[in-house]
Amino acid sequence: MIPLNAIPFWAWATPGILVAVAAVAALYLWILAGPGHALVPHLSPPTRLQAAAFLAGCLFLYLALGSPLGVLAMGYSFTAHMIQHVLAALVAAPLLLVGLPADVWRSVLRTPGLGFLFRRAVRPIPALVVFNLFFGILVWPPLLDAMVRSMALMLTMHLILVVVAIPMWWPLLSPLPELPRLHPGVQLLYIFADGLPMLLPLALVALDTHPLYAAAYQAGVRAIGMGLVPDQQLGGSICIVLVHALYGALFIVRFRQWARLESGRIDGVPHLSVVEPPAKRR
Repeated sequence: MIPLNAIPFWAWATPGILVAVAAVAALYLWILAGPGHALVPHLSPPTRLQAAAFLAGCLFLYLALGSPLGVLAMGYSFTAHMIQHVLAALVAAPLLLVGLPADVWRSVLRTPGLGFLFRRAVRPIPALVVFNLFFGILVWPPLLDAMVRSMALMLTMHLILVVVAIPMWWPLLSPLPELPRLHPGVQLLYIFADGLPMLLPLALVALDTHPLYAAAYQAGVRAIGMGLVPDQQLGGSICIVLVHALYGALFIVRFRQWARLESGRIDGVPHLSVVEPPAKRR
């Protein structure tokens, strides 16, 4: 394991990942909002808010996969690895989803085969099941050990995490009336149901007093002055806090929307008034 002070300054920026993510962002701007739009005139250009969301998604994707965080996750810190999961699945993925114009998603739906799979993947129950199963698999010690030993596998698994996270976010953020968002009241149940399955593997990691990831981080944690178990418990705890803080904030936003919607319906119901019949003339 290379000592942290022996890692070159440029390596902390993981330039290969930085260039790749920057290329995706530049291609997005050139094709959808720049001169390259002539190649796809049937696609509407993104709004400023959509462009800002997509670029922010690219930034968080780089912070998750590259940056010093990515360096630390490759054998030095399990905590850094868990923060990668949160940034990729719960920050970058929803930003990329809302950053793409609706016409781009319609093109996906019109693509033979892909559209069929996408329509079924974004259904609430399959989306929840696939995402939570994959999220749980990523903390399986043998797989995590293999990821730490191979940068290609680490990047592949995190990119798959982003891919399966987009259908998970779809019932909450869908831009298409053809595949609409859930009713705000149902979204509350969806958010609650999504947060619970992730709690189990994270709690097992955070509460276990035995080192689960010694093969992956035995040498690296010494370089940062932590023990295996404290790093493991810190990583699991931070992930639990971040996940449920994000879900809690989203739950509050959707609850307020649902309350306003229901209040508007109640206020819109005409009140029944009792009209006394006119007095009979004698």
